[in-house]
Parts: sequence; structure tokens; C-alpha cells
Amino acid sequence: MKATVAARREDERENQIRVDEETMYRRWLLSLRGLRHDLLNDIQVLTGYFQLQKLEDCRRYLERMNQRLQQESLLLQLDYAPLVVYLMTFNYLQDVIRLEVELDECVALTDLIISPREFYEMIKRWLDMYCRYAAPSKQEDVPLENNHLLLGIRMLPRQLEVTFDYVGYWRAGLAKKEIRRCMDELMQFGIQCTVDVHSEQESVLKMTVPRQS
Repeated sequence: MKATVAARREDERENQIRVDEETMYRRWLLSLRGLRHDLLNDIQVLTGYFQLQKLEDCRRYLERMNQRLQQESLLLQLDYAPLVVYLMTFNYLQDVIRLEVELDECVALTDLIISPREFYEMIKRWLDMYCRYAAPSKQEDVPLENNHLLLGIRMLPRQLEVTFDYVGYWRAGLAKKEIRRCMDELMQFGIQCTVDVHSEQESVLKMTVPRQS
């Protein structure tokens, strides 16, 4: 009987692994398609600047492209593939907010008091919440193109600092209760969260994850 239960659990685990891998591959495909679209758009913009002899605009645009590519390079070095795929494909799977990821340096997720998977699930939970409360109701006519979320990840000597800096439409009143519940749950794992700004146009939340001693 015990052997049967163990075999069933092993089958379920392997099935879940296959599902996770298939999901990750689909997201990679979406990411490649999105990156190709962005590259074609960059080429069109630069071509337009050259044709109009707007060399200064062209230079500034190339600088922004370079900064974006540097951040993407750091993101690809994160040592947990599901998180990399999730963040790389985030903007291509929803149209509520525009995500920008900013890393100061290469971040080691294996150095934290929680596992890389737990960190990934934590980031996903917060981003899902931002999408939910940044989306207007069907009765509201609100433009979404200005909804922008900067996700900052910075490794400090004793902790990893994560900042969610959101600007745009925000249902602050409805979000407040869920934010508090998430913060209370994370505190049980030794993760500190603070809300610096919480209004109808902006939300700034900071989270610190201790490193292993």
C-alpha cells in the first residue's frame, strides 16, 4: 500500500515537472516573439531618425537601447530559470501594466533564507496583485498606457532588497487589505515589507529578504 502511494506521488511530481517545463517553453517562445517585435520596432525608429537627420534623437535612443539590453543581460543571469522566463515574458502576456526590471548587479537567489522557487512565487504574487488592482472595472474608461511598474532588485551585504515602484491607475482602497495580508504572511518567514506610498496614482512597496548567515 505504501509503495503504491509513493509511486502515485512520484508520478504526480513528474507530471507537475512536465507541466512546468511546457509552461516555461511556451513563455520562452512568447518572449522570443516579443523580443523580435521590439527589435523590429527599434529598427524602424532608428531608420526614421536617420532619414530625418535627427542624429541627436538617434543617439539618445541608442543609449536607452543599450541600457535596456544591459538590464536584460543581468536578468538572464538570475539563477532560477522560471523567474527569468516569467519576468522576460510578463509584458507580452498582459496589457494592464508595463514592467521594467532594474538590477544593480548579478543576484544570487540561492543565498537567501528562502528557496529560489519561494522567491519566484513571492514576486509573482505581488505582480499578479498589481495587475489586478491596476485594471479598471468595466464601468470605468481609464487609459492603461501610462501604467508603469519598476521592479528593482538589489543585493545588499545582509539582505536582498526588492522595490515595487508603480505609477498609474491604482485602486488603492481595494488593494490595501490584500497588501496587508501579504505583508503579514511574509513576516512569518522573516521577510520585512514596508509601504512608502499608497495612493490612487502611485504605490511604492519595499521588501527585504535576509541572506543566509
